[in-house]
Amino acid sequence: MKRWVWPGLLCAVFLSMAMRIWPLTQGVFWGVDSAEYYGILQGLQDTGALPTAGYAGFGVTYPYFPGFFHVTFLPAVAGMDLLTSLRWTIPLLGSLSVLLAFLLALEITGDERVAVLASLFLAAFSPHVLQGARPMPGTLGEILMLASIFFFVRASKEDRDRGECWALFLISGFALVVTHHLSALFLVVILSGGMLMDNLFRETESPRAAIRAGMLLAITAFMGMFWLSISSFRSAILGNLPGPPMLLAFLPCAGPIIAMAPLALGEHRLGPGKMRRGWMRLSLPVGVVTAVVGGLGLDTLGYFAGAPDFLALFLFMLPTVLVICLLSPGISPLLKDNGGRLLLGGLAAMCLSYIAITYLDMESFPPYRHFQYLSFILVIVAATGVIWASLFFPGRRSVPGALAVILVIALAFTAIPPQDILPGQDTPSYDMAAAAWIGENVPEEGLVASDHRLSSLAYGVAGKDATWGGAGGMLEPFFFEGDTSVFKDFVAPSGKTHPQYVYVDQKMGEASLFSAQHTMIGIDLDIFSSYPRLYDDGANSVYLIPA
Repeated sequence: MKRWVWPGLLCAVFLSMAMRIWPLTQGVFWGVDSAEYYGILQGLQDTGALPTAGYAGFGVTYPYFPGFFHVTFLPAVAGMDLLTSLRWTIPLLGSLSVLLAFLLALEITGDERVAVLASLFLAAFSPHVLQGARPMPGTLGEILMLASIFFFVRASKEDRDRGECWALFLISGFALVVTHHLSALFLVVILSGGMLMDNLFRETESPRAAIRAGMLLAITAFMGMFWLSISSFRSAILGNLPGPPMLLAFLPCAGPIIAMAPLALGEHRLGPGKMRRGWMRLSLPVGVVTAVVGGLGLDTLGYFAGAPDFLALFLFMLPTVLVICLLSPGISPLLKDNGGRLLLGGLAAMCLSYIAITYLDMESFPPYRHFQYLSFILVIVAATGVIWASLFFPGRRSVPGALAVILVIALAFTAIPPQDILPGQDTPSYDMAAAAWIGENVPEEGLVASDHRLSSLAYGVAGKDATWGGAGGMLEPFFFEGDTSVFKDFVAPSGKTHPQYVYVDQKMGEASLFSAQHTMIGIDLDIFSSYPRLYDDGANSVYLIPA
């Protein structure tokens, strides 16, 4: 490698760490589910096993992510405080995803410039940073997914035997299945779409096509069996979809099989040459359309949609949209390589998945979850586009590189939006005192009503049953209008129906979240002023709900 590669890669790693450390300093927890994960870790620490039996939290499938919780628990075994272990372990591991993006880009393009630039883009790419800074299963799942894709692409090279890569692909894929269900599903979607495009547009038939499909099919089948073996997966996830759970669990197996279909076309398959020329002619209009669609797509994130000023939001997201603009010139050169076709096919498959999930409107699967896993594809294609665009600047090929560095700086300054654009993600330290009071004073049969963030705190830290927002955010009329009639049809995850306590803090006046599909908007904290106040520390209040 050239000498400048290592400093560039180190800059990407340090930038990635800085982007993830910053939000962790803003409060005790970052992310609305983090306190619930803390409660599960406490159960693991107290009993030596994950609390699967009788779990009454919002994420009924969370205790079945052993990969995430055991990795997070390792520093605590070594003596680290459990809360510190949760806050730092997974986000810092997640920051190393830029190394995997570097290796993957280098494997696909063979260009060190593309690899370094892709890692720098990913280090500060807002959709990636916002999710990766959270101590959640998806952050670790993304690392395993990237590792699996790297081993898959490397093993697919036809110039040498790659048996060890297939073994590593299976190991990382199986580990991914028991770490995070969505990450595993997206791995299947990306690789199935990638194989389909590669088989369709390659000029000669690949002797390893059947091996690739078989390896992915093995992981997909294991994923289906794992899902079916867990009752909460069958009821809470598969049960919300149209069709029998047995069929739905193994439906992803159709992906690798469909990806083999173009091989039946024989010599009538499409070659990449004509496609490359077509993309070159369509670069500008496709780039503009991609930017517009991408900008609107980024606004579908529930917590962004509640921003008071759309213009301010757009300007803040402009660097991210500019990265998306660079996709078009990067497509043509990537079509020449089977790894590039795998990447582009995965991009197309994820876009189709986004449309399908948006149409299904699933409470447990908000469409915005796609963006975290699309990020690595977007930045590699965009980095390829920057290097390819430098061909249009003869004698001044440093111009695109300089502009790319400026774009990386702009991405870094806009990776974490301010509170008026992205409110309600951090849990301040002053909430911990209220959680301690709830743990000591709310009886075991009690039920605490609050939004998603504080319900996670009441359940995970105080150890008391909470409401969260209810299906479809059905408790919103209570918090916004004081309407207690919604309780007659309400059932909390614990099975309890009528809450006796309502818990609010100052941040709920800025932003409250009652459903993953709804926007974050503040509530009027005085709406409960007529209720008996049991606790008040100036920042938190607990009220007794009249019977």
